[in-house]
Amino acid sequence: MLGFVWTLRESRLYLYGQRFLLRTDHICLRCLTTFKEREGRVAQWLESLAQLDFEVEHRAVRLHGNADALSRTSFTQCGRLVKGSAGAVHAAQL
Repeated sequence: MLGFVWTLRESRLYLYGQRFLLRTDHICLRCLTTFKEREGRVAQWLESLAQLDFEVEHRAVRLHGNADALSRTSFTQCGRLVKGSAGAVHAAQL
């Protein structure tokens, strides 16, 4: 839940004034705006997000194929990585 709140806070300038849909596999977030007793940290989070107009939609994990595309790709052959001065990767052949 903290990741969701952090992302919306960081993206506030782009999202403010627009209605948007948040699709997530975290089913508890679907009830985010319907908490009856808001206390502590959750109350602070909801207060900071109150200006945004969004809807939370749950999508099962097995239907989120696009979210894990890079982590689930199988590589048959990897090239060598060329590292620069600060250890950054400059080129890779996949």
